[in-house]
Amino acid sequence: MRDGFFDEFDQLFKLAFSNFNRPVKDMQPYRYEKTDNGFIFVVNTLGIGKDDISVQINTQKGDPYRYLHVKGATKMEKINFQNSVDLAIKLRIDEEIENLAYEVKDGLTIIYIKLKKTVQPEITAKYIENSEELGF
Repeated sequence: MRDGFFDEFDQLFKLAFSNFNRPVKDMQPYRYEKTDNGFIFVVNTLGIGKDDISVQINTQKGDPYRYLHVKGATKMEKINFQNSVDLAIKLRIDEEIENLAYEVKDGLTIIYIKLKKTVQPEITAKYIENSEELGF
């Protein structure tokens, strides 16, 4: 026969030694890394079906930066549960975006932003006698 005190103690002991190792948490819902081709973002979208997620890049009025916008919701009427995400991540990149793609895997949305490779031509300065020649 078990005493109620020990049942509660067992539960507390189990909770104290339970561990969740999730680098993308609810309080920090995304992470990213720079690659040779652009960026890879990983966004926590646990509980949202792949058909319910949208990913786009847009701007916000009055802001010169572009935003990566991840949005979605899944509602389960049977158990009165809804999970949603509406996340705007400011992109501080000047390069032109060549491609935007994403996949959903194990409760995470992995977003691939491929940047256009631009090659700056070599520019040689021309000596001038008077700056007025340039129209400054």
